[in-house]
Parts: sequence; structure tokens; C-alpha cells
Amino acid sequence: MIRLYKASPRYQNLAEKSRYDYACNLRIIEDWAGDAPVKALDRATVQEFYQSIWQTGKHAKANAVLRVLRILLKFAWDSGHVASNAAEKPGLISTAPRLRIWTDAEIDAFVLAADAMGWPSVGDAVIYGVTLGQRQGDLLALRHIDLQADGAGWRLTLRQSKRGARVAIRLHPRAAARYTAARRRASDAGVTTPTVLYHEQTGKAWRAVTFRHIFAAVRSQAATTVPTITDAWFMDTRDTSVTNLAQAGCTVPEIAAITGHDERSVHTVLKHYLALNGTIADSAIAKLVAYDEQQKANTGTDS
Repeated sequence: MIRLYKASPRYQNLAEKSRYDYACNLRIIEDWAGDAPVKALDRATVQEFYQSIWQTGKHAKANAVLRVLRILLKFAWDSGHVASNAAEKPGLISTAPRLRIWTDAEIDAFVLAADAMGWPSVGDAVIYGVTLGQRQGDLLALRHIDLQADGAGWRLTLRQSKRGARVAIRLHPRAAARYTAARRRASDAGVTTPTVLYHEQTGKAWRAVTFRHIFAAVRSQAATTVPTITDAWFMDTRDTSVTNLAQAGCTVPEIAAITGHDERSVHTVLKHYLALNGTIADSAIAKLVAYDEQQKANTGTDS
């Protein structure tokens, strides 16, 4: 059933990163199920499988595997191989959202390591991630024709692959400087790939799986100087961007215009990532104190 599903348009039409993630979870499912016929799966068996992963402490992984199993069995059901979906509405236990923001020191250490290791485009990707707030897949697919120069620098226009949202963003000066340097590097090396980011050794566009491998190697090197970076993921750059924009005083519509989130999603991100942010909380209290003092001053003047 897994082979049939992976050969189907439902799987083949997924984005490359989604196919990679699904394949990892499908391997876990196949290792568990072995050669048992798909019709042998019932709700009790599925729940036992779910609990077996959950009890290892890998709660997010348990939920991810069950979601893929649900999709797989939905495919089996629609294809007439089973009479029902044993993983439908499995009662997943909610997990706390990932709370991880890149610090300035981590960003600098990563970029420095990437440049020193001969992978400057990987450092570029992180800079683009934390300043543009775009997903890894969209950044790896970013083309030079998506960037246009104007009197004030570079402007990026793209349509996001996941939601189809269109964004038009002026590059942050640090990102613009990295992009200008990357264009010069590509020209000097005779690289003609249409993508902004490319594999330095092949001169071709990055494949997601290769990028993840090199990203991990650069992160390990950066950790020798900034150990906290060990648990930083590339996907955290998008949340870092949202957080930084909020700390800079941007409104929800302004953040959404840059990252491509809908406004409800921005509110959700801010709830998860800013509630624990002391800087913003301190700023809020400072505003409250200033307001209280102004009110007292006004009262004194009126009297």
C-alpha cells in the first residue's frame, strides 16, 4: 500500500520537502507493520502503535507519524482496499508549539561558518530566512528574475508554493549585500543557474535533502563557537522573522505582507512566540507606566 501511495499523484504532487517528511514517517510505519495486510489494521492496533511512539517521549513525532498513517489509510480506503480508515480522528494529544528563535550571535556564527566552509549560499539562505520570513522551499526555488533592482535597492516578488500567497518585499540591507555578493560570486565562477541559491560544488540548484545535509554540517561547525545553535532548525528562521518584525513595532498586516501568513496565522505565531518574550513584555510595561504618568500629569494640570 505504501508503494501504491508513493506512486500515486497524491504523493507525487507534494512539495519535495513534504515528500521527504512523508517518506521518513512511512518508513517508520512500514518497519512497524512489516508484512501485515492493510486490512488487518484496526483502531485498537493503530492506538497501540501511536502510544508506543508517544511513550518514548517523541510526542511531535508520534503525531506526525499518525497523521501520515491516516493519509495512507485514506488512500487505501478511497482505492477500495479497506472498508474504513482505522486512523481517522485518532485523538492525537496536542503538543506544545516549538519555541525557538535564532539569536543574533547564532546567525552571525552560522554565516561565518558557512562562508569559511565554502558554502556561502547556505549562509545567504539563513539571512534571507530571518529577514524575509519565507519557507525553505520557496527560498531554494527563488530565481534571479524574482528580484528587481530599483533606486532603493532590491525588491523581491514571489508567489509562495504552499499557500499561493503573493509577496513583494524590499530586501533588508544585510540580505541585499549578501545577494549582491552572491551575484558577483556566480559571475566569477561562470554559474548560470537561474536560482539565487545554488550548490557551490555543482553550480546547480539545491535539492532540499542535500541542503539539509550541508545546513547540519555548517550548524555543527558554528556550534564550536556558539553551542546554543545546536538545536536551531532552518524552519525557525521564519518564526524569528515574525518575532523580529513584531519587536520592531510592525503591525499584524505589515508582518503578513512580508511573510505571506494570513492575519489569523500571524496572531497565532505572535501568541506562541511573543508571549514568552521578555523584551516585548518589558516594552508593554514601559508603555503602561508612561501612560499612567501622563494621566497623573494631566490630572494635576486640570486641577
